[in-house]
Parts: sequence; structure tokens; C-alpha cells
Amino acid sequence: MKKERIKIITAFVAGVVATLLISGAALIANPVMREVVFGVNVIVDGEVVHFDQDMRPFIIDGRTFLPVRAMADIAGFNVDFDNATNTVVLTTGNGTNVIQPQPSPSPSPTASPFPSPSPTSSPTSSPSSTSSPTSSPSSSPSSQSSRPTNPAISLQNAIDIAYNDLASRNISATFHSDSGMDWERGQWVWELEFRIDGSRTIVEYYINIDIGTIVKFEIDN
Repeated sequence: MKKERIKIITAFVAGVVATLLISGAALIANPVMREVVFGVNVIVDGEVVHFDQDMRPFIIDGRTFLPVRAMADIAGFNVDFDNATNTVVLTTGNGTNVIQPQPSPSPSPTASPFPSPSPTSSPTSSPSSTSSPTSSPSSSPSSQSSRPTNPAISLQNAIDIAYNDLASRNISATFHSDSGMDWERGQWVWELEFRIDGSRTIVEYYINIDIGTIVKFEIDN
């Protein structure tokens, strides 16, 4: 069971590495304004993973991105970066490369040259199935619950969380207004607006009212 779990996480981490490299190159080559959504929760074996402020998962264009080092640490892999080849290198505790080439199976003399895929094969048995990032939480929104009357995160708490996030981004802005609680992406949030100092640019925040995670961050010019 443990070896199977390591194989699954290995394929997952490999998919994340490939996705980050390809998506990063595309964003640099074609700079455009995209919505970045934070507040992605990750649970491994029933436990919530806590990320550093500068390594939080996020969603761009419906794709969820996770930090390679944090996920590799959970899987028990060592992470290095080869500056000479600009390569992320993942190894197991015994120094073996995580991703090993698989030998091609010898074809059966009686096998058909066009075999049909097995309907009972596991989704994780195909390496290509792990090359895509995880699905966005917004793809299956929960049904709306009743408006909370006593949220764990107060409006002032939410404003403080937003101010701390602005400071981490070196953005100087002042609280402008709030639209109260709103149902967004399957959860109740505080909807806040800040105005960047010395301009008319608005920064919008959606902050979860239960645990204080930033569900949405958007700069509106």
C-alpha cells in the first residue's frame, strides 16, 4: 500500500513540475491580465496541509497549481535544483531518481496490433492522466447554505487579513468598502474592496468567513 501511494504521489508531483514549467513559459511569452484565485485547501490522508504565505496554492484559468517542494516533502522526496540545466530534481531517500523510465512490455505473438483499452484499468495507471493539474474546486460548487449569523471570522478580522496580504505584496492601499457576506465558489465569504493609494485602482478580496482563507484576489483597473 505504501509503495502504491508513493507511486501515485510521484506521478502527481511529476505532473505538477511539468505543468508549472510549461505554464510559466507561456505566461512569460504572452503577458496578459489573468485572475489569480487563492484560498485553495489541500488535504493529505485527512489532514489539512498548511503552506507558507509565499507558497500558497492558487488557481489560474481553472487550473490549480501546487508548490513542488511542499508536496515533495509530504511524499518524503528530496528536492534539488540544477542551475546548469534549469531542472528540478526529485530523489528518494536512497538517492534514486523519483521518475524512472519504464521498460516497454514485449508484445505477445498473438496480440492484436490495435489493442482496446481495458475498461477496468485504474485512472492512475496511465502516466498521461497525471500530467494535468488538479481540478478547480469551482468545477463542482456546493449548494448554497443559509447566511451565517455569527461567522468565525468577523468583518474586521477579514480586513486585517487583507491588509496583511497587501503588505506581503508591497501594495499600499486603503480599505474602501465592503459588500457584506456573499456566496462565492461554494462558500460564504466577506467581499472587500481596497483602493491603491494615489490611484483609482481597486483591489478586491473574497475572504472565507469560517477559516479566513483568501478565496479571491483581483486588481480592477
